[in-house]
Amino acid sequence: MFGNREEVERMMEKQRIQGRILFERIKDLEKKFKDETLVEDASESAEVSIEARNRKLPTMLTIPKERKTLSAAIIILHDVQGVTSHIRLLSKRLALAGYVTAIPTINLRESDVSWQGLEPASEDLESVLNYLRNRPDIDRYLVGCLGFGVGGTLCLKLAAKSQYVRACFTLHADPPPMEKLQTKNMRALLNFQHSSEDLVELEHLKALEDARRRTFVTTGPNRNLNFGGGGVTDARHNYFDFESPNYDEKAANITQSNILLFFDQELLIDRSHLPENYGQIGIYFSRLSSTEKQQYFKRMHDDRKLAEEVGGSFFVSLYKQLDEDIAAFEELAKTNKGVAKGRASAIAANFSSYSPSEKQTFLTDLREKEESSGTFLERVIPTVLENGKNRFSNEERKRIFDLALSSSANMRSFAFGRGNNFSTLSEADRKNTLAFASETGLESFENHDPKEIPHNLKKEFRTGLALGITAHYLELSPEDQASVRRLFNENTEFAEGLMSSFYLAYQKAREEDMMKDFWKFAKIPKFGEMLGVSFGMGFGNVPHAERAIFLDFARQSREFARYFGFGAGIVSKRLSLGNQEVVKTLLEENPEFKMGYEEATRSALYPQ
Repeated sequence: MFGNREEVERMMEKQRIQGRILFERIKDLEKKFKDETLVEDASESAEVSIEARNRKLPTMLTIPKERKTLSAAIIILHDVQGVTSHIRLLSKRLALAGYVTAIPTINLRESDVSWQGLEPASEDLESVLNYLRNRPDIDRYLVGCLGFGVGGTLCLKLAAKSQYVRACFTLHADPPPMEKLQTKNMRALLNFQHSSEDLVELEHLKALEDARRRTFVTTGPNRNLNFGGGGVTDARHNYFDFESPNYDEKAANITQSNILLFFDQELLIDRSHLPENYGQIGIYFSRLSSTEKQQYFKRMHDDRKLAEEVGGSFFVSLYKQLDEDIAAFEELAKTNKGVAKGRASAIAANFSSYSPSEKQTFLTDLREKEESSGTFLERVIPTVLENGKNRFSNEERKRIFDLALSSSANMRSFAFGRGNNFSTLSEADRKNTLAFASETGLESFENHDPKEIPHNLKKEFRTGLALGITAHYLELSPEDQASVRRLFNENTEFAEGLMSSFYLAYQKAREEDMMKDFWKFAKIPKFGEMLGVSFGMGFGNVPHAERAIFLDFARQSREFARYFGFGAGIVSKRLSLGNQEVVKTLLEENPEFKMGYEEATRSALYPQ
């Protein structure tokens, strides 16, 4: 997923560096927290009234005095004891760390503290969240929530209701059952801290973690909750409150550092330079800040490759994304071809999971966008089978083929997808594909009468199929290779398509260190001739280390040697002095090479 080993190592090294920076920052803050004057002078507090359920909700804001960029914000939710001195001190310490904090005053003593009973209070909190997200000095995507006791449970309820709660840290909170948190809007990273005396809460947390494990491998929207840590201390309940008789300074300091580390990692860490595999940016797009998102949107306008990779991974992981970002990407796909292709790839990857109406909507939409439809048709093929079983109904396959029939380019893309994934197709699909390409003995193809399909589209199918198969020919079974060779010898259009993409196969052979195996291609009748001409004409560009392979094969194959010489003869005047010396040696040593070379140099078609 993250690319090659070097890229993974770079990413891990970057994470180690970021980890050290965070650790040093927290150690520095811990020292500063001991200076009460410094903590007090680092921020300013203000009382604001936020409109909530047709009433004013008193809220205390603590704002850092020194800020260079948009701030991240944390909503602090007290327990039934209300806003105490330790809550206010914590807000000032978080402000010293760079966070804007908001402490709404909610009367929880008289509230029904059940999950359902907290619904009115959660509506109030949504108003606080919206207020913070709309402040010009706060990054609208960097808002977390910190809750104590029932305030922590309320924090969880807010996270289940609003996808814009980025991180949720709770202390002594009673977590609800899995189904309460597993909502379509849950996006928050969750952290649970408890004392050894929180017996009921710990029992409920264990049940939640067990339920999460059981659904971990299930795909789809919010099939698994995102836990970002947690722990149990031997200290007593309310150990974090310095006004409590149970206060434990050592345990409280550890928890305070955990709070800082948790929010720093999720809200402050720079994600504007993700791995070189740009797909990671799309997957984690919801975790970027406003500044980082703007940066990538700008880059996607200028870099189509980046746009395609980011857009593709974004739409594949759509259930993780924010509504605002989805709307922005959908709008960008209308004008940005890279994002449009990425979107089409994602539709192909997830096609079997959509409802019938969604499938029809997507296919209708793609019909009007040829480039996107081509991408879809190329990439939907691998999703047809799952564990050997067909995932699409006959009607769905017919609709996909109808899209292929809508243009020559779409038909070629459809066939390319078939060829590129030929070995993964079912036996029946492989047989029918080759039969359709050769126009022999086939009554129906994708629920269409082959006789009714125009000749030009059949030609495009053969060409596209050849283009797709070439790079994977050596991976096919001996039986499939034999079938491809027969079609190659019998059908000129297929042969031309296969040869036109030989370079893909050549590149693949070079990358996978299988150059000698690659020469099996040259043993296919006609293919060897075409390879000889192609490599002869491109001999000047062949890496020096690979020339021995060509020369060795020229000694083994008379046909290849002849056409290799023919290709070299065509470009003889353009060869470097060094290459001309190699050609001179071949002319002296290899009669077949000499025959082809002289034929080219005498030909009026290739004047020297």
